[in-house]
Amino acid sequence: MSLPLPAVAAVSTLLKLERGKLLTVLASRRTRITTPSAVIGIRGTGVYLEADPEVSYVCVCYGVADLVTVDDPDINETIVSTHHSAPRYILADKSSSSRIQPAPFKNHDDQELLLIETLVGRTTPYVVPRGITRTRSRNF
Repeated sequence: MSLPLPAVAAVSTLLKLERGKLLTVLASRRTRITTPSAVIGIRGTGVYLEADPEVSYVCVCYGVADLVTVDDPDINETIVSTHHSAPRYILADKSSSSRIQPAPFKNHDDQELLLIETLVGRTTPYVVPRGITRTRSRNF
């Protein structure tokens, strides 16, 4: 099953992440990102994603995003986050009783978000302290 594409005015940017990791900051325009197990509708936010065929990890670092399973639009959740407050796993397994599940904060940090925001002439909506503890031990 595929979800109908919204009208052009409703979504200004589309991105498909089949496998891998993505950290991005987006302006206030609507953006839709798809993974093998999820459709993420983003409205001006910082977001970190990991995509694999069986599970997607989504951290709405700040802002608003609508999470929907790829094959069932009735399984959805809207995330409003101020600071990594609601990371989620979205499972591809249709037999799972809960396909959108709480997840830990992992594999990205505030320094990276601040760097990306700085590159586009903005700042994060929260203060990033110096000497923040990294959430991963090495860079890729």
